[in-house]
Amino acid sequence: MELTLLATISDYKTENAADFKAINKVWIKQFESKGGSYKSLLENPDESILAKGGKIFVASVEGNLVGTCVLLRKNLKQYEICLMAVKPEFQGKNIGKQLLSHAMDIARDLQAKTIELITNPKLAAAVELYKTHGFREEKEFAHGSVLFDANDVKMTLALM
Repeated sequence: MELTLLATISDYKTENAADFKAINKVWIKQFESKGGSYKSLLENPDESILAKGGKIFVASVEGNLVGTCVLLRKNLKQYEICLMAVKPEFQGKNIGKQLLSHAMDIARDLQAKTIELITNPKLAAAVELYKTHGFREEKEFAHGSVLFDANDVKMTLALM
């Protein structure tokens, strides 16, 4: 049985920049990811995400930032979930589920038609989380420079 910690999900503030970057760098290192073009998003999230119509959410437990999630705007009706990471000591406590649900709700509020994400099949718990929230794996797609690894998979959720 998984322990659920209730996190406070809020919008990113500039003062969260160091924690946002640190949590995601741990994730990239932990999973030996190349980081793709997402690394550039960590360097200046205000300009590379927020100024382009994207959203950043942070999860806090007892005032400590423990997780992040980006809703990257691809176009008016399509968003991508990326840089979703939870500190290792808070994984398995449904923080990722809370971040994902919040991001999906905001995408609906923004009248998005689809949300996509790129993940690695080695992250079985994450893949299962996405599937239980309605994401479907795309069997064929172009592996571009944004990908972490050639084995990554693209998953898509239709909202409308």
